[in-house]
Amino acid sequence: PIFLAGTVAPFLLNPVFLQRLQSIGNPTDVNIKARLELSQYAWTVFSNKWLVGIGFGALPVGHVHNNFLQIMAECGVIGLVAFLFLFGTIFYVSIININDMDKRPWALSASICTLALLVHGLFDYSFGFGLQIFTYCFLLGISFVGMRSEVPPSTCKGVSIP
Repeated sequence: PIFLAGTVAPFLLNPVFLQRLQSIGNPTDVNIKARLELSQYAWTVFSNKWLVGIGFGALPVGHVHNNFLQIMAECGVIGLVAFLFLFGTIFYVSIININDMDKRPWALSASICTLALLVHGLFDYSFGFGLQIFTYCFLLGISFVGMRSEVPPSTCKGVSIP
C-alpha cells in the first residue's frame, strides 16, 4: 500500500497531470480535437488507398496517435494483415508455451509486453520512437530466448539454446 501510494501520489498531486486527465473525455479540448482530426484524416487516406496505402512514412502529418490507423493509412489492408499476423504469431507462440511451467514466466513476459505495446498503440504511434521499440524488442527477445531455453528460469547455471 505504501509503495502504491508513493507511486501514484506524485501524479495525483501534479496539476498538469490532473488537467490532462480531465481533458480525456472532453471533445472540445484542443488536443482531443487534434487527435480526432488526425484519425479522420488517416481513415480518409485509408479509404482512398485501401489495398496498399500511401507508403510507409508518407503521411504528411507525421503520426496519427494510433498504430492501427497509421498502418492502415500507410500500408493498407496488406500492411494491416502483416501487422496483425506478426503480433498474432507472438501471442500464438506465447500461448503454446504458457502451460510449460519452466517457460510460463517467459511466455507471460512476451504476452504482457506485446499487449502493453498494442494497447498503448491505440492512443499513440509506438513505432516512431526508437527507445520504446528498442525496449520492446529487447524484452521480447529475452522472452523468446527464455522460451527456447532448456534451463528453468529458477536456476542460474546458464542458458542452453538448441
